[in-house]
This record gives sequence, structure tokens and C-alpha cells, in this order.
Amino acid sequence: MDYYRSEIKTGIMAVVCIALLVLATFCVGGASMVGTAYNLNIVYPNVGGLEVNAPVYFAGLQAGIVKKISIADKETRDTFPGTSIIATISVNNNAVVKTDSKIIIKTMGFMGVKYIDITPGTDTAEAVKEDTTIKGTVTQDMNDVIDSVGYIIDQIKPRAGSIINGIDEIVGENGTLQETILDLKKLLRDADELITVNKEDLNKMISNLSAASEHLKGFAADIEAHPWKLLIKTSDKSAKKKETKPEEKNTNKQNFGAKKK
Repeated sequence: MDYYRSEIKTGIMAVVCIALLVLATFCVGGASMVGTAYNLNIVYPNVGGLEVNAPVYFAGLQAGIVKKISIADKETRDTFPGTSIIATISVNNNAVVKTDSKIIIKTMGFMGVKYIDITPGTDTAEAVKEDTTIKGTVTQDMNDVIDSVGYIIDQIKPRAGSIINGIDEIVGENGTLQETILDLKKLLRDADELITVNKEDLNKMISNLSAASEHLKGFAADIEAHPWKLLIKTSDKSAKKKETKPEEKNTNKQNFGAKKK
């Protein structure tokens, strides 16, 4: 008897846990599906594996489900060129879809489960009426991305050999870069040898330059302290230029007398 009571308690506990799990799923997953809803028809070029009863999210919150997926009729295809599939979704009334909202088919996780995500749109845009047909957007599938990468690789392959050869010509063992490095090393080595051979001459030159610099400093300091020395030397030079030798004066007088005769 106690054994059966234990099984009953376990069964009741399991039912309660399942009920709580379902309730938590509705609370955390998004807007409750309980209540009134309205339908919208979304046309796509392809749905990429989207299935009926797939979730519909509004701003990241679950707000509806996909009710029906079918091939669009000719009138719809003419109205929305490039589309071929129409998906009917049921959205909670609280999730107001605007005319500038984007209705995108996305992939959830690594399992590749497809769902529809609706952006709220702007405040100034008008709300979409029930049963309106809207053009949706499909994000690029991972397989399409892989195919694109493969196509790019196939295009690069024929040129890869020439690219590698060009790089080898630049940085290879006999490449131009290696030659430049060797020339630079040789130049540095020659410069080092030149400095070593002429070390004494360079030292003398540096000493002479240092001494000349000191003399110039002394001269500048002396002139700064006694600026009149420059005036005295200039006056002496002018006086010397004005003086003439006695011989030159006599010669000038004789020449002047001769001219008179």
C-alpha cells in the first residue's frame, strides 16, 4: 500500500513540474499566445526550411506562430516580383506591426531551426491592417555563405600560384628584399671599417672643432663685455687708409709740376 502511495506522489509531482515548465515557457518565451490575434500574409522568394507552427518573435519576444505556408498565386507574384512563397502568420494584438517593420526569417542556434522575427518599426509609421500582404526578408543561410566562400576560393586558386611566385621574388632566398638587406649590411660594414681606419683623424677633427668653438665663445663674450673694441679697430683701419706715404706725396707733386710745364 505504501508502495502505491509513493508512486502516486511521484506521478503528481511529475505532472506539477510539467505544468510549471509549460507556464514558465510561455512567460519567458514572450507574449502569451492566449488572447486575440490577427493574421498577416508575408511573401518571400523562399522560406529556407521554415515550417508551420514555427515561432514568430516581435522585438525578440515571442508573439505568434506561423499558421500556413503555401505557394503564392500569380496575382501575388505580379504584385511582389521575385517572390514565390507566402507564409500566413498569427500575431498577438499587442504586437503592432508597422508599415516600415521588417519581417525576417532567421535561424535559431546551431540546430538550424527557422523562425520569423519582426522589428517594431518607427513611432510615426502606420500600423498594418489585418490580412495585409507584406514582403518579407530572408537572411543569408549558412550553406549559402559556405557556397560563397567556396566560390571565392575557386576564383583565387588560379591566381594563387602567381601571387606566391611574386612574394617569393620579393622575400625569397634570392629575392629583391634579401638583396637589399645584404647591400645594407655591406654598407654598414664599410662605414664601420672607414670609421675604424680614420678614427685618429676624426678625433683630431672633433678636438679642433671643439677648440674653435671655445675660441668663438671667448671672442663673443669679450665683444659682449667690451663692444667699443670693434669701434676702435674700425677707426684705426680708416685712419690707415687715409694716411699716405711721404714718397707718394712727393711723386704726386712732381707729376703735378710736370703737367704745368
